[in-house]
Amino acid sequence: MSPAGSGDWSPDGRRLAYASPVRGERPAYVLGVAQADGRERREVALVEASWMSPPRWSPDSRFVAVSRALGSLWSILVVEPGTGRQRLITPSHPGGALSVPVWSGGGNDLLFLQADAPDAWRNGRLLRQTLGWRGHTESLLHLPAIGSGLDLAGPGRLVFDARHVRYNLREHQLGGGVGTWPRWLTRGDAEDREPSYTPDGERIVFTSNRGGNSDLWEASLATGRLRRLTDHPAEDIEPHVLGGGGIVWTSRRTGAFEVWLAEADGSAPRQLTRDGADAAHPVATSIGGWIFYTARQPDRAGVWMIRADGNEATPLVPGPIGPASTPRDGGYLLFAELHPPQTVLRVLRLADSRLLPFKIDLRWESDRPGPGEAARVPPSCFTPDGRAIAFVDVDEYSHSGIFVQAFDPERDTTATRRPLAGFEPDLQIDSFAFSPDGRRLTISYAETQLGLMIAEGLSGVRP
Repeated sequence: MSPAGSGDWSPDGRRLAYASPVRGERPAYVLGVAQADGRERREVALVEASWMSPPRWSPDSRFVAVSRALGSLWSILVVEPGTGRQRLITPSHPGGALSVPVWSGGGNDLLFLQADAPDAWRNGRLLRQTLGWRGHTESLLHLPAIGSGLDLAGPGRLVFDARHVRYNLREHQLGGGVGTWPRWLTRGDAEDREPSYTPDGERIVFTSNRGGNSDLWEASLATGRLRRLTDHPAEDIEPHVLGGGGIVWTSRRTGAFEVWLAEADGSAPRQLTRDGADAAHPVATSIGGWIFYTARQPDRAGVWMIRADGNEATPLVPGPIGPASTPRDGGYLLFAELHPPQTVLRVLRLADSRLLPFKIDLRWESDRPGPGEAARVPPSCFTPDGRAIAFVDVDEYSHSGIFVQAFDPERDTTATRRPLAGFEPDLQIDSFAFSPDGRRLTISYAETQLGLMIAEGLSGVRP
């Protein structure tokens, strides 16, 4: 059996419910129950999930509830250990990550926090889910900062962790140079992420919520001037600037994440993929007219390619795969192969669809980002000359930074691995991009602030 990762004592003190991740082709967790002394340990449910919260017993010790993520889809699972019966609850409110669930009203309700954003903790709501046969979701409170922890602190009182993360862009010069380096391109409390240089290297397109919603923005590196490229109520994220100046990105405009394409200024947007769920991380080569993206829908998970006109969607690499990247000549496809908790970088030769023996084993564990970023894996890409691979990993002190390692299709190049940038204790690397000439590197750094908060006077909230 897998070692337990989290647990909860039953109210009667007789049993312990526990959850632990399972190694395998598909991300999953075991939900189990044991006697208080550790005897009679048994698995009561195998839960397909990329992240699962600690379990919580109902007041009568009859049910166990957990929150789970599968890609960007979040739900609550209620299991009856005695019979194995399960009930899946999907909140009716749109949103993202869910906190650990808490039982209320003598076991008739579940309380939980839900982040407003689909891919990160920031602001969100306290929700109550009634469990009758006509159960519904009710919003009790909107909060400026939330995290994954939640518990009752008495009648009408809840304690929860508040997490605020800000992301800013900083540009580094590589190989020495003149001037003040590195330099901050943005500095504030917004989420400025996922940079991509324009072909002339003079501007950067990135994702930001500085306008109140996740949209695509552009920054001039010469003047610092910012320009908004998209303005839509749905999330626009993960931009990739094409060689001809157009942009592909991920958008939730249809209610599901799909790949979209537009002109360089964000005009004439058009939908490319129609997967129905979780088509993300688009990249493109300089030749061939193909766009590559990652599908996370369970029955079609893997890396796909599609024409710029939206035709000929073709699977390339099946399975739980992280974001793909290609060198400028379009000859190889780099992707992250997920074997939780391990992550391995692999390369596919596009000419004959051959998976090369070359690989990079990461120290980073694939579930490291936590519940608000359950689907995320460390970013990686070929360097602009295609001769090396740059990737985020952790050093011996668990500080995240960017390494580079030579790329040879038929040879182990581990001995060439060296640190490039980052490795600052108070800054975590979210994403990065090279300038077209390979002389500059822009990194999105995340800074996290944590705290505990109490909400009082909540009507209907009781043990």
